[in-house]
Amino acid sequence: MTGRSLIPSKKEWLEAVKAGGKNLLCLINDILDLSKVEAGKMEICPEPTSLVRLANELGLIFQNGIEQKGLSFIVETEQDIPENLLLDEVRLRQTLFNLIGNAVKFTDEGYVRLTMKTGPPSDPRDRRGLDVLITVEDTGIGIPETERETIFDPFIQQKGQQSAKYGGTGLGLAITKRLVEMMNGTISVKSAADRGSIFRIHLKSVEIVGKSGTAETPEGSAEICTRFEAATIMVVDDIDFNRVLIKSLLRDTPLSVTEVSKGEEALNLLGIQQDEDISQSANLKPDLILMDLRMPGRSGYEVTEIIKNNDKCSHIPVIAVSASAMMETEKKVTRLFDGYIRKPLSKAILISELKKYLPCTVVEATPASPEESGKEPR
Repeated sequence: MTGRSLIPSKKEWLEAVKAGGKNLLCLINDILDLSKVEAGKMEICPEPTSLVRLANELGLIFQNGIEQKGLSFIVETEQDIPENLLLDEVRLRQTLFNLIGNAVKFTDEGYVRLTMKTGPPSDPRDRRGLDVLITVEDTGIGIPETERETIFDPFIQQKGQQSAKYGGTGLGLAITKRLVEMMNGTISVKSAADRGSIFRIHLKSVEIVGKSGTAETPEGSAEICTRFEAATIMVVDDIDFNRVLIKSLLRDTPLSVTEVSKGEEALNLLGIQQDEDISQSANLKPDLILMDLRMPGRSGYEVTEIIKNNDKCSHIPVIAVSASAMMETEKKVTRLFDGYIRKPLSKAILISELKKYLPCTVVEATPASPEESGKEPR
């Protein structure tokens, strides 16, 4: 390829093809998720989950998109909410991604509010758990009364919705409803046209646990934490949001992140190939690479194969990051990549994978005694 500029009309055609490809990939991933749920192939894996931490992470993730639209993002969590609840953090995060993402997408002015609180269990026989109540509220375009009953059906989008402006597959809310039901919960919506929407999630009989996942953490017990040494990570993903998410999850570590939006650019930065159409050229040697599998141009598979066949770069661990790998490609992922992380990402999963390949120290941080913390002993 030469460095000549494309005429405007051809640029527009390529942008249209790229946008169409992204929409098709989004549709395929949504259909895969929905199919897994319907076939009973998607499992719920509860683990100790901090709702406060999850809410704060979601605030960081959506901060840029919110600020670009001039909206306010309000996060409210109950003060005495238990530190750890037995929930499937990955599926809960996916559910809230869908709801908050929709709220931001369909709101042009005003605010988006995420609220989390707990209450007594709805089942009076339950003596160990409590109910979790989560709401996502916005001041967006709202949903007409005649369409509220079908909003959670597959492939249903609001009538008159401008596809060019809002896009979407019509599957997000269908997947969300099924995930909530799998987590022993219900979801409902209160909305009116041009008056915003309130989505309410009610998770029933959620167990309070300690960080070990077995019982309440006793006072004075040790907390396990990972301390990384300084290192550089290259994140290769064509979706801006995914790169921002990883960067925000690692912001309190000494790990620096280099963002790359396409495979050709990654190869260029690694000094493996020189592409005239990519202005940035270097000989970067990161300590680890997080590689999206599906990208326009060279896929994550192709880029990783080139890296692994290069004598100067073959030693760099490459972790595949994807929403869903087809069953027939899982062997290829295992053979080609050093590790695999499924989207949506959580900080715990990301750190757990990174510490397999990066220098770090695992330490026990024992809580301070009452005298050291300045608190009166109970």
